[in-house]
Amino acid sequence: MKKALSNHDVVCSVEAIEHVLHMPEERFAVVVLQAISAMKGWELSVDQCATALGATPGQIDRWERDANERPRRFTGYRSGNLIARVSLILGIHRSLQQTFVEYRAAVRWLQSRNSAEAFSGLSPLDVALSGMGGMRLVRGYLDAH
Repeated sequence: MKKALSNHDVVCSVEAIEHVLHMPEERFAVVVLQAISAMKGWELSVDQCATALGATPGQIDRWERDANERPRRFTGYRSGNLIARVSLILGIHRSLQQTFVEYRAAVRWLQSRNSAEAFSGLSPLDVALSGMGGMRLVRGYLDAH
């Protein structure tokens, strides 16, 4: 059974986005790197990371380089779309850590076909890579279980 989104969840999401909108560029760079690192931990390719972030593989390379080499000048990358995607990715990552004792089991779950109605026989990863709606579905499923 799916857990309905509560007013508390909505307020927390708005507060989280507000926080990211106003954080210094170097802190935002760290948050983006955390999202990329989480996805690499799920064994995603650079192309898959780019898809999840609504970017190109070249942008992922540039973000990693700029965030590592000149985090104070990590400017021009922050957008509502990127903030939402990073938030969903880190939320999925956190939920996987809370749901599975062993991280390897979490990655296996993410990559394996799932018979749950929410996934229609696809892997949660395939669903998440289908777009922000898919990421929301995976995040909601994990939060409810």
